[in-house]
Amino acid sequence: MLSKKAALIFLTLLLVATMCWVLFAYKSNLLVTRIGEACMFIAMFILLSANANSLRRISNLKDCSNDEFVNFLKREKIKHTFFQKRTQLVGFAFASVGLLLYLFEGVYTTPIQMIMAYLLASLWIFICWFVIRPRSIKRKNRELTETIQNLERLSAQLSNN
Repeated sequence: MLSKKAALIFLTLLLVATMCWVLFAYKSNLLVTRIGEACMFIAMFILLSANANSLRRISNLKDCSNDEFVNFLKREKIKHTFFQKRTQLVGFAFASVGLLLYLFEGVYTTPIQMIMAYLLASLWIFICWFVIRPRSIKRKNRELTETIQNLERLSAQLSNN
């Protein structure tokens, strides 16, 4: 978990650096583009802060017993549910609005380009929200539940011996 969180934080920082480069290299003419960029930065900040908090909680687990670790995983499962229902929703909304607003300056002059760009962007947002996200949530919940059950079983076996 620690390496996954650290990698995600690194990738988010790389994305922030890329967005900063785009912000200064691309001189936009419309305010809509800047609002879109701001929305994307807010989404990246949400992702970064959520993962940094998670990384901090994981790194504090250096010396803990089996029962403490199982309790930690149960708390993480509750926090993950909160993340899915609140934090992820807000972050995804900012990222989606940011993408849609950012695209406007590049395609607003040609109606066919605009229709195609917004159709593809909307399709991508739809697939992410209704296909990829639910599968990811189910997989993560299943992994946490299985890990908790296995550790509880192992802890019960160790306490009986």
